[in-house]
Amino acid sequence: MNVTTREKDDITIVSIDGNIEMTTMKLLKEKLLDIAATSDKNISIDFSKVEYLDSSGLGVLLTISKLLKSRGKKIKLINIPDKIAMVMQISSVKNLIEE
Repeated sequence: MNVTTREKDDITIVSIDGNIEMTTMKLLKEKLLDIAATSDKNISIDFSKVEYLDSSGLGVLLTISKLLKSRGKKIKLINIPDKIAMVMQISSVKNLIEE
């Protein structure tokens, strides 16, 4: 998995290229925690190049969402492929993150 970031206005856009699963979620979690700790911007996570998301990846998203909300920031998921959006809807993660 490759994780890149770029700034646009008041948002940090995090682009993920690869699967988010138990073997890769540590890298994503570290990157998102670093951004949350050092930036005062909201975060958008671009899922356009993600093909698979498992429960450990969902856990990372929830953890980061709670951390950002406690700091008055928001997280938004963008360009979510249909099969991943379905997993998020079933688990109610998408609604929690985009509130």
